[in-house]
Amino acid sequence: YTDLALWHPGAHNFYAFYPYDKAIVTEAGVDNNQKPYIKYTQPQTLDGMYDLMTAKAENVESSTSSTVNLTFDHRLFALDFEIKNSQTVEVLKVTRAEIKFFNVANQVTLYYDGTANAISVYKDVPADPEAFLGMIGAGNEVTIDPGTTHNFNKIAATGKFNSFLFLPIQALNVQIKLTFINAWGQTILYEPLSMTLKPKDPNGNETSFLAGYKYKL
Repeated sequence: YTDLALWHPGAHNFYAFYPYDKAIVTEAGVDNNQKPYIKYTQPQTLDGMYDLMTAKAENVESSTSSTVNLTFDHRLFALDFEIKNSQTVEVLKVTRAEIKFFNVANQVTLYYDGTANAISVYKDVPADPEAFLGMIGAGNEVTIDPGTTHNFNKIAATGKFNSFLFLPIQALNVQIKLTFINAWGQTILYEPLSMTLKPKDPNGNETSFLAGYKYKL
């Protein structure tokens, strides 16, 4: 924090969000009801998605001698795209893996008390009607050994993971496109229709996609 200010008598409120320097946060301020907020816009590319978090510390007296601690809360949920090779002998070679998300919550005002305004704008990710997000570089392939799972959200060059990150939503509509080479060397295209994803709690009951949780497709 660089805009330094002096402590004054009485209580103070502190608010923070992360990341501070990315385009996902388009505005930060205080609304007409004196509620501090940030405005979030959904990125259209995987490498443009960041783990958005907010924190607050309210009614901190100026007489305190300790550091003001801020505990950050996740405001988005994470999703990874995985494939398991359930064969017992043969490797699975995947040469194409693409995914598209439909009617994703696109813009929202987030408040530091954990609430948000009503979402009214929904868009596809990526936005181009014909475009999908490619999870394998052009001309490459992924070899999955028998009985193992490959996470396509792993960035091969760094070994790090970058999950898809979205605003909380009741259900998520996705479509995938896969091309793989079978045991006979044949190229197989797997391109099912779009599907509606609804997560389940540990008891098997349908729930919604919640902020701070990570899901796997």
